[in-house]
Amino acid sequence: MERVPFAHALVGTDSVGDSLLTEGFAVSVPSARAERLVTAAQPRFLEEGYYLFRSEQHFGIGGQADGVALFPRSDAYEILRLMGTNGWNYDIGPDSIVAWLKALARDHPFVLTGMGFDWVEGRFRSAIGDADALARARCCSISRVRAIRHSGPCSCIPTDSFRSSPGLPGRARSPRPPSA
Repeated sequence: MERVPFAHALVGTDSVGDSLLTEGFAVSVPSARAERLVTAAQPRFLEEGYYLFRSEQHFGIGGQADGVALFPRSDAYEILRLMGTNGWNYDIGPDSIVAWLKALARDHPFVLTGMGFDWVEGRFRSAIGDADALARARCCSISRVRAIRHSGPCSCIPTDSFRSSPGLPGRARSPRPPSA
């Protein structure tokens, strides 16, 4: 980090909500470039044992940049726990999210491309044949968790949720909930 003067320490969240200094670091990247950067560079970093991911999302609002982080190990679930990714409003902690994502990955492999305190995003490694069926099956297994987004009707996941980007077979994305 000493050689990257514009980098700052990657700060996660511990189990009681306090800031947790991690071994990673982050830089600010314009929102319009952050996703492309992670998509293009992440595989190379993974080959070397590092995990590159988006650590902050600001969606370009007010010209605020996103955070892109580099962690010195390649275990996405370790990072997810360090970031404190949770759904505490639904009584769901990081360990539950990790277990749910591991179960999803068995049938539908994906790579996580973004992780924060209350959101996670990723990209499926191959096309999802029936996104609605996947969402319904996962919806039933997690009841109130809204971690995988889809486009079809499901009683516990909003219908406008799933996004598919050109060139990408499908994405899992959980946005930050609207401020109260």
